[in-house]
Amino acid sequence: MVTDLARTFPLAVASGALRDEIETILFTAGLLKHFAVIISAQDVNKGKPEPEIFLKALARLNAQFENGPPITAADCLVIEDSKEGIRGARRGGMKCLAVSNSHSVELLREADAVVRSLEEVDLSFLEEGGEDIEQFRPGWPKVDPVTLMTTAKGVFVAGDLAHGTRLL
Repeated sequence: MVTDLARTFPLAVASGALRDEIETILFTAGLLKHFAVIISAQDVNKGKPEPEIFLKALARLNAQFENGPPITAADCLVIEDSKEGIRGARRGGMKCLAVSNSHSVELLREADAVVRSLEEVDLSFLEEGGEDIEQFRPGWPKVDPVTLMTTAKGVFVAGDLAHGTRLL
C-alpha cells in the first residue's frame, strides 16, 4: 500500500513514538524511503488528541514541496487506529480513515470512515471503494475512501500503524 500511495501522494508519518523507533521500523520494512516527512514525539509539545503532530507534518510537507500548490489540512487523509489520533486529525481539519485493528469499530466512530484491516486496502481499493467500509460521517458518499483519496493531496500514516508494519 505505501509504495503505491507514495507514487501518487506525498507521505508523512506522524507518530507519538521516538524518531529512532519509527525510522528503524520503516527501514526494516523497506518503507523509509517512501516518507517525505517523519514527525515524532520529540518534534511536538502536545500529543494526540491535539492536532499539533498532524499540522507540523503538513507544514513540513509544504516546505519540502514549496514549488507546488500548497496542501491544506482539508486536502489530507490521516490513517489512524486510535480514538485520540482520530480526534487530533479531525481537530486539525483533516479527513481520517480509521483501522479497527487495535480498537473496536464503535470506538472509532469519529473517523470519516473505518475499515477492519489495511491488509485489504490498496490504492485501487481507495480509488474504487471496497466492501469492508463502515460509514459514519454524515454527508459522505456511500463509498467514503473514493472521496477521501480523490480529494487528498497529502497522506499521513499515524505512528501506531507504522509500528504494525504488517499492515503497511
